[in-house]
Formats: sequence, C-alpha cells, structure tokens
Amino acid sequence: MFDGPWDVGVNTGLEKGLYGLFDVGLNDYVCVSGATSGSHCNLQVTAMYVYIDDGYGMVSTISATQRTAGQIAIAGEDSGGSVFMNYMPPNDYNVSAIGMIQAGRDSVGTACGSVAYPGIECYRTVLFTSMRTALNNLPGASLLTF
Repeated sequence: MFDGPWDVGVNTGLEKGLYGLFDVGLNDYVCVSGATSGSHCNLQVTAMYVYIDDGYGMVSTISATQRTAGQIAIAGEDSGGSVFMNYMPPNDYNVSAIGMIQAGRDSVGTACGSVAYPGIECYRTVLFTSMRTALNNLPGASLLTF
C-alpha cells in the first residue's frame, strides 16, 4: 500500500505492507491514498450507509470526513484508490485494507493544496465501498497480504 504524496515515486520507503482486512465502524479513523492527491489521514467515519448513484445504479457507501482544518479528504480522479487504517502498534509499517474510494462530498472547490492536476475539485468527505463488499462481489477478487 502506498502512503505518501502523489508526486513521490516508488522505492521511497512510503510503501507499507498489507496486514489484512478490517471492517470499520462509526467514529473510527481511516486514511486514503489516491493517485491525484496522495495520502490523507485523520478522516473520521461519519455514516455507515450513504447511498449514491455510481452511474450503474444505487450503491451503499461509507462516509468519512477530514478532521484536520485546511486539509482535504480526496480530489477528483482519486476514485478507485485505497482506504486503509494504520496497523497497531503505532509506527508499524503495515496497514489494514478498509475499502476503495468511490466519490467525494463537501467540495472545497479547487483549494486542494498539492495535487497532480491544478484546478481539479477537492472534497472534505470521502465516500468509499467496504473492501469486504468489494471482495464478496467482484468475481475472482482476492486480497494479497505480506
């Protein structure tokens, strides 16, 4: 799992091992990693069942909102990125898979900070699909851990 800024390449020490799968609950804190905006942490789970139309029909997502003032949760084009939780004990270089980024809410406009595409829209809230849901519904999907 990559855990760093969008503009840092591989083999930088920002790669973390995937420990396993974890199911979050209300008020848990998660991190995200998207190709456009990089990694962001301190996102608090605020709702477990938020329904959105993803273009293929209504899907249930989980909502998490950025709790650090002036920071974003995701940027446009981060969809498909990972949602993870740092594994305990603190400073361990492993993470647990939580979900996959679906969409953003609570736009902050283009006040994003450092992102791959200047002028892109950014959001304080991320909507994501549980990794367990994705694994159970995508034929042949599995979670590779090490």
